[in-house]
Order: sequence, then C-alpha cells, then structure tokens
Amino acid sequence: MASGLLSVFLPLYIVAIDGANALLDIGIMSAVALLLAIPASFCWGYICDKTRRYKRLAVASKILDGLSLSETLKEENLNAFCGGLILFSLATSILFTPLPVFFSRELAIPQTLIFALYGLNSTGGVFGYFLAGQRSDRSVVKSALSRIAIFRSMVAFLLIAAIQVPTLNIILAAIILFSMGFIYALFLIYTLALSMEIMPQRRAGLFNVLIGLGGACGSFTGPFLAETFGFVYALLTSSITFLLAYVAFKMFA
Repeated sequence: MASGLLSVFLPLYIVAIDGANALLDIGIMSAVALLLAIPASFCWGYICDKTRRYKRLAVASKILDGLSLSETLKEENLNAFCGGLILFSLATSILFTPLPVFFSRELAIPQTLIFALYGLNSTGGVFGYFLAGQRSDRSVVKSALSRIAIFRSMVAFLLIAAIQVPTLNIILAAIILFSMGFIYALFLIYTLALSMEIMPQRRAGLFNVLIGLGGACGSFTGPFLAETFGFVYALLTSSITFLLAYVAFKMFA
C-alpha cells in the first residue's frame, strides 16, 4: 500500500517543488532504487532455489503433465523468454514512471482523481490475480504472454488518444489503467510460474534481475523522453517496446 502511494505521490511532489528538471530527477531516483534492489532480488531467488522451496512444485507439475523436466527444458527458448521479460519490464517502466505527471500536465486531471485512477489500476490487478490463480494449460499460458504484450502496446497507444479527446480523457484513463492492472497481474503470475520451471538450477533469482534491469532502464528512459521530446514520444516508445516484447514471447511460444 505504501509503495503504491509513493509511486504516485512522489513524482507529483517532485514536479511541484522542482518544475524545471523534475522528470529527469524522477527518472534518476527510480532507476537508482531499482538497480539497488537487484542484488537483494537475486540473493533471495538463489536462497529459495538453494533450499528448493518451490522447485519441487515445478517438478511435480511436470510429472502431472506427463513430461519429465529435462524434456520440457529442451523445448523452451530461454533466450526469447528472458528477452521478452526485459523488454516488457522496460516498456512498462517507460510508460508508468512519468504517467502521474502526464495525467497532471497533459490531461489536467486533479491530483485526487489521479490517486483514484491508480486505485482502479490496483483493483484491476486484484481481479487479475484471482483469475491467474485458476489452473491453465501450459500452451495456453505461453501463448497468453504474447497476447498480453500486444494488448499493452495498443493500450499505451490509446493514451495518446486521450490527449486528443479532452472531454473523455478521465474515462479513457480509468478504463486504460484498470485494464492494464488486470493484464499485468496475469503477466506477472504467468511469467513467474514459467520461470520456476525453465530457469537453470541456482539461477531462480535471474527472473527478478531481468525484471529489475528492464525496470531500471525504463524508469530513466521514460522521464528522459518525456522531458526532452514530449510525452507523446515516451508513449510511442513504450508502445513499440511492447511490440518487441510481443515478438520475443511469440518466439518463446
């Protein structure tokens, strides 16, 4: 709860006290924070893998599916999966890091409504987590990743339309954030479950490292593009990067 509050409040606060280079300051702060979290994320994944707390679940699921773990690993395109993770995380951070400022500056949405919009985003995530908890076929989960990436690409592009239609910008923003929260929850659960099965032994923390690297790069890139070229360029870059993630996950599937 505190993290979600700060992710919205902090960018708006920095803009209020330092309007000139506020977006660059936000980008640097977010990137540094995510980079500092990477070693701890990797260590935590290593410890979990070392103690085999959840690898047994992955092995058991393969037995239930009638495949041995070694046979499954041979079928996976691990590089495409890792590339898709980095690109998806990169695109997400490019989009979401400057987004509160985008709502405030470009769409002129009051701060109270911005917090409400992010509340809708979290609500969508809750629904997504409940849905992701249902057992799905492995091939369905893998193909869903590419569909999620292309959907996020289209939704990011729709935010540009919100600028052109000021009378409907709040409604569009509400629908977009709710759907993005819902889709991201599915993505996180699906990729985490797959990573438990296909990541090499003692490399379970690699999942968090890849997410962190993409997030750190995107946290700086998004505000930099928005400050230097405008928010439209940041949104377009995010949309294109989601398309690249779609290609990577398509190769993986």
